[in-house]
Amino acid sequence: VLGLIASWSSSDEDARLEFGWGKKIADEAKSIEEKITCCAADVRSSFACWGNKAKQYIGTSLGKGGNDRSESSLKANRESREGHKLLKKRTVASCSSAAEHFKKAFDFDQEPSHLRDAAEALNAVMRMQTNANAICFEGSNDIPRHKNIWKKYGSESEKLASQALKERPKDPEYLATYTDSFIFSCSCKGLVKQALTGAGSKYQSLAKDLQRTPSVDSGVGYALLGCFYQEAPWPLHSSDKAMRNMELALQKGGKSRRNLYYAGVVSYKRKEYAAAADYFKRAANAPCGSVKEADFGEWMRSESQRGYKKALQQHSQQ
Repeated sequence: VLGLIASWSSSDEDARLEFGWGKKIADEAKSIEEKITCCAADVRSSFACWGNKAKQYIGTSLGKGGNDRSESSLKANRESREGHKLLKKRTVASCSSAAEHFKKAFDFDQEPSHLRDAAEALNAVMRMQTNANAICFEGSNDIPRHKNIWKKYGSESEKLASQALKERPKDPEYLATYTDSFIFSCSCKGLVKQALTGAGSKYQSLAKDLQRTPSVDSGVGYALLGCFYQEAPWPLHSSDKAMRNMELALQKGGKSRRNLYYAGVVSYKRKEYAAAADYFKRAANAPCGSVKEADFGEWMRSESQRGYKKALQQHSQQ
């Protein structure tokens, strides 16, 4: 529009001078055009300056290792993705390999989540091979073969999980991973024997911390503390506290297979066989509340079926 006005003002200047307002319009149009031209030049100059600074910054960053950092990040992501693929397969071999990929990922980018993933993978390896050191209505999982497995993986898992938790101290999932790692690490020395030591006190403290977030692993904090009170020697043993915590696990964490199974075990040991039979029957048909439960889910199903028959037999003799 301004161009047309300018063109009109120059080509028909004589004609417009016959009108009092013609020259004024032409002058104003030229003035506006000059301002726009000047502004455009400033904008071009500003963009050129910004572009040079951007090039300098990018060049400096690359000079300081930007390419290296980018490459390390890509390698870490590749290792992490491969680790998660293996972890989903949920076999002893795949989880063991997954742990190695997660550790390599951490070496590349120092991201704490890789440490937690590596610890989780090792915990899965131990869980699947030792029935998670779960309490039993008869017998025990605290046997030499299982202790060898906890000794092989427990210490490394605890170290990885501890380092991750230091970076994410307020994350309950990181706390849950560390708690599992700590328990497995202690199990190789006999967890029941350590109940009266500092390890026993730490076990209780970790379980109580997890109770603040009952959504984590189906109320695992209550389940763990219930197991502690059930299996601990005098004077810490308390079947009443054990039962109360198992009831809270069911109430706050849901009626998962593990929670029902543990309630069945405690009821059986309290000689409350009718209640035990009911819990075991429901546990055998209940879904696992998490992938962690599923690691020893079939063992719990089998034990629940066996416990149901035993509880009925004992109840009939009362």
